[in-house]
Amino acid sequence: MSENGIVTKKTGDLMAYSMDDYTSFYIGCSFSFDDALTAAGIEIQNVVKNRNVSMFITNIPCVPVGPFASHMVVSMLPIPKDLVEKSVIISAAYDAVSGAPIHIGDPSVIGIEDINKTDFGEPSDMGDLIPVFWGCGVTSSLVVRSASESGLQKYKRCSLSL
Repeated sequence: MSENGIVTKKTGDLMAYSMDDYTSFYIGCSFSFDDALTAAGIEIQNVVKNRNVSMFITNIPCVPVGPFASHMVVSMLPIPKDLVEKSVIISAAYDAVSGAPIHIGDPSVIGIEDINKTDFGEPSDMGDLIPVFWGCGVTSSLVVRSASESGLQKYKRCSLSL
């Protein structure tokens, strides 16, 4: 929990607090299913190469709430064509976090002009692999930064759940 931008307490239970002046963010992460993909024989390139996953700001707007608005950030894993369907089935089982991909294939459809120029993380070696995109928890950082100081006056306390 933070008040006026300063972390004041860490807690696993927010139900004890009045929610009248709270804004909460619940964030999933594609890292949640990395082990399941690996166990199924799908190599996670950024893990094998000890890199940060490739992340991009898309042209997909999030639904604005009060002063909070942004475009969706996605993480991208390059997947062999014959394993794309398997990666979708495996990740879809993790719907409490990122779930199934939001896009597969041509990155320009979601506003990514150059797959080699990430907004966050490190570029992947694409070769003949298919780019597969999942919703990314980094979206919340853009959402929080988007709020103007005046718009945040209503939301003096904020919690972030990962």
